[in-house]
Amino acid sequence: MPTMTSENLVREYEKAKENFMKELDFVIADVVALGGASYSLLQRIGAIAQNGAKLFAVGTTASMVGHPFLFL
Repeated sequence: MPTMTSENLVREYEKAKENFMKELDFVIADVVALGGASYSLLQRIGAIAQNGAKLFAVGTTASMVGHPFLFL
């Protein structure tokens, strides 16, 4: 999603000065951000599964380590 902040636009105007209108295409290219990378459905599911596995491992380990301290 393209975003253009007025601060960036003013900064580009200060750099270009009198050539601002001539170099408007370069100004826009410098100020407007491109959208993020797109991911397939399989990549999204894989990321959720990977992070879920990490959370499961951390939770299980914490439970095993912490359980003996319940009976002190």
